[in-house]
Amino acid sequence: MFTNFLRIAIRQFRSNKVYSLINVFGLSLGLGCFILLALFVNREANFDKFHANTDRVYQLYVADSAEVNGPFRYSTGAPMGPALQEEVPEITSFTRFGSGPRLNIVTDSKSFELKKLYYTDAATFDLFDIDIIAGVGPGEIFSKKHMLISETEAMRLYDGANSAIGQIIEVPDLENLEVIGVYKDLPENSHLEFSSLVSFDHVKELVFYGSPYTINVDAYKWGQLSAFSTFVMVDDKVDIEAIAQKSQATMQPHLGQKEVMYIRLDDIYLSEWYKGSFKEAGDKKELNLFIGVGLVLLLIAIVNYMNLSTARFSKRAKEVGVRKTIGGHRNQLVLQFLVESLTVTALALVVGVVFAEIAMPYFNGYPGKKIDIDYASWQTYGFLGATLLIIGFIAGIYPAFYLSKFSAKQSLRLSGGGKDKSTFRKVLVGIQFSICLGLMSATYILFSQHQFMNEIDLGMDTDQVMVIEMKGEKLKDAVKSVKGEIEMSSNIDFVKAANISPLSGGTVNMGITAGEK
Repeated sequence: MFTNFLRIAIRQFRSNKVYSLINVFGLSLGLGCFILLALFVNREANFDKFHANTDRVYQLYVADSAEVNGPFRYSTGAPMGPALQEEVPEITSFTRFGSGPRLNIVTDSKSFELKKLYYTDAATFDLFDIDIIAGVGPGEIFSKKHMLISETEAMRLYDGANSAIGQIIEVPDLENLEVIGVYKDLPENSHLEFSSLVSFDHVKELVFYGSPYTINVDAYKWGQLSAFSTFVMVDDKVDIEAIAQKSQATMQPHLGQKEVMYIRLDDIYLSEWYKGSFKEAGDKKELNLFIGVGLVLLLIAIVNYMNLSTARFSKRAKEVGVRKTIGGHRNQLVLQFLVESLTVTALALVVGVVFAEIAMPYFNGYPGKKIDIDYASWQTYGFLGATLLIIGFIAGIYPAFYLSKFSAKQSLRLSGGGKDKSTFRKVLVGIQFSICLGLMSATYILFSQHQFMNEIDLGMDTDQVMVIEMKGEKLKDAVKSVKGEIEMSSNIDFVKAANISPLSGGTVNMGITAGEK
């Protein structure tokens, strides 16, 4: 029976090519947009889930107790991790990350700029799934003389992972570093992002490295400097709220009353408190907007299919009347129209995937986040199969019941040009036009806002402003003389020095003492 229905569906497609192509094209556009948005939502919602210890690793956030429920900051002090592991039994391990500066290095007789350098603890390789593809990891102790680099960095510096092992990297004002390991690049859906790692013991040299000013603070003393991300690993099946209370008690003698919050690893990327210490943070509101837009576009495509199918009833009425006259049952007709709907949806889905692939490079360029269709994953085919069945059923269920509800006499009468008085179809048309007008209006408003932000007067011409990084102790000591030399040029309007670039920004939290507070 199913084969017969499929043959009828194909015959209908061939005998009504223009109508069928319009139906397929309209549905495929909606499906193509839905696939793109679904891929984006899937990417954003699945950050950091690939780590084996996802449900046991948390990031520490701290807020002043005077500010109820925040703002919580991920910038924490260096002493916090060791103290928490020692005094909170449920915390089995910890690691810290400090963001290093861009370093000018010399290796293999060549000069390079090293970006996305972080200093961290050896436990990083226990908490997170970071695969070593050449050499070794840091072991239990991360030696101050050692460095690990990413696969991409190894290719850039040494043309391969194995060639990088044992290489010596020279850094001004630091001792030489030996590359002992190369790790596989972290996946795209990891909020952690670094190209090279050195020991956290470099904190004193790197925390203000390259600054033209000397700031006399000890990172290892409580309350003097909060500039690091702290992660902890906890025992299985623990109450994280209870651990937060114990952590507050641990910090109280050193920092006074603080509020502590732990955010699980796979919740960090979309958390309102994560401000992009590694990769730029995701946005839950944006995610919900994309979900809503995807569903609305799909709804328009489905409504369009329903309208086109029911509008052609007079063309199909004779077929329905004849089949009922010779003994056809309504459930058979319903099944036949559903098979037709699934057939059209299957064709539209294939075309929709093609549309999605064509549009993907442009889509990736807009949010700046890479998405693609993984044809090697069974989950991709599961998603496409589920989409086919659900959309095909939803799109075809109303036309199927509507076209099959009339008696043989009514069907034959309507086939002669009788009026179709479907109120529901008129409502669908109204909904369709309302949604389209709403989307067009919203698109125009957003486009205008985007243009306004791009063209607004910032008060300076950024194309005429240059930032020169003064790295190394000798350059730091020569800031005044360098400024004087630059100011002598007739092409320079003014020169200023700062410890952090005002164009790129930066944040450092330090504790101060004023009287008894």
